[in-house]
Amino acid sequence: AAKRPIVDFPIEPSNIPLEIPDQHWGLSALSQMALAGILPFGAIFVESYFVMSSIWMELSYFVFGFMFLVFWLFAMTTAAVSMILTFFQLNAENHDWWWQSFLNGGSVGIYIFFYSITFFQRLEANYFSLAFIYYIGYMGMVSTAIFLIGGSIGFLASLWFNCKLYGAFARQKN
Repeated sequence: AAKRPIVDFPIEPSNIPLEIPDQHWGLSALSQMALAGILPFGAIFVESYFVMSSIWMELSYFVFGFMFLVFWLFAMTTAAVSMILTFFQLNAENHDWWWQSFLNGGSVGIYIFFYSITFFQRLEANYFSLAFIYYIGYMGMVSTAIFLIGGSIGFLASLWFNCKLYGAFARQKN
């Protein structure tokens, strides 16, 4: 990491903080997170059923090549949705896109966690038993890992998008 060049941003930020105007309700953090998680979750919904079935119902899972394809589709949809929502946020003069892009990308982990709760009903196990606590604990860790992976993908895609966008503006000025 010490040999890599430092990221060079195309535009020097101002030292004067800008006031963010009032935002439409559709640009709030919760509404963006709800919207951003739908498409990536839809891309991995069916495959997550088969993976969870193989883990919790002791079934065999042999389609690892297809799972890699689904992960690639998840990464591409997460990146695209994060870049689009970052563009909308910047278009509304809201420059605080850093953490919002991470939350937008990671919101699919929340959808996975709620889906795992509905999946638990199919297992026909007793709620509030040791098996339920064990299941929720492990699926909470898996959902957190998916949140962190998706958030990282969303942030890096938004950072790349902003560097390309403002790089084009900087070249037009010169």
